Amino acid sequence: IKNEAGEVVEYLAARQDITDAIEQQDRLTHYQTVDDLTGFKTRYQLVQDIEARKIEKIALLNIDDSKEINDFFGLVVGNELIRQVGQYLAKIKDPALRIYRMHGDEFALATSMNHPMDKFEAKIGQWVNALSEVPFDVAGQTLYITVKAGIAEGLDTALTAADMALKVAKKTHRPVVTQNETYLFSHRYKENMIWIQTLKQALADDGILLVYQPIYDLQNQANRGFECLVRLDKDGAMVEPAYFLEVAKKSRLYDQLSQCVMRLAFEAFHDRAEAFSINICAEDMVNEQTFNHLQQLCQNYYCADRLTLEFTEQEAYKNLD
Repeated sequence: IKNEAGEVVEYLAARQDITDAIEQQDRLTHYQTVDDLTGFKTRYQLVQDIEARKIEKIALLNIDDSKEINDFFGLVVGNELIRQVGQYLAKIKDPALRIYRMHGDEFALATSMNHPMDKFEAKIGQWVNALSEVPFDVAGQTLYITVKAGIAEGLDTALTAADMALKVAKKTHRPVVTQNETYLFSHRYKENMIWIQTLKQALADDGILLVYQPIYDLQNQANRGFECLVRLDKDGAMVEPAYFLEVAKKSRLYDQLSQCVMRLAFEAFHDRAEAFSINICAEDMVNEQTFNHLQQLCQNYYCADRLTLEFTEQEAYKNLD
């Protein structure tokens, strides 16, 4: 405050203690960048490092069946297992390697060094195998784990590509998958989507057909009946089930397909005298809707006494019990 002569006669100051605000900001930054359970850097910090061009190669490691471990032993045991897995990873002596805890049961191992990709893949493969041999002592329980890994490189695309590779590893039950192998998977996925649409259209437009293979008795030189085999009408060509049966199972169209085959077989042999057989799988017999559908067909058509339900060789091998 100045007087009329312009001389300072008094000072006024407003002060505020911002220590708490600064400490709170520091704590928030710590929670964002450091995982309390393992002490590793977080996914947030990994993203920051990627944006700072510090990361070239990433391997995402995921513990198999961790949900089941949590459900059976409890969350405390599950967290302790993750902590011990983190301790094991921390023992890896590689100055070029950075370890992050992504979330839950997933870790990231990343490097900025220009090491050849094949050497990085080999290291990850060794650690994945080694982890499956380690007995983790958690709350009096000895637990063994298996791990899946997805590996990728690229300054801008490594994280996304590694995540895709990890998804492929889980889906194909392989311990390690690299980004180069995801192309084949994505191509197969696209092909499957085409077959799903084709199968849906065939089911809607009566495009599911049966062909009939004679069952011939060589000793008596006589035809004993027919095996009903499913085909799909695609632009006038009959497509064998090898192209669409597994797709039907994965897309939840199998029940509809199976019930369609049963109906067509009963309709075909209702007014005939021969025996006939239908190929089925274990899913048909434990699916209540399909089983009820079969029972209804047996009641509506007068040929059930000539029907044989045949498990395919592959199905019998997989589900013998």
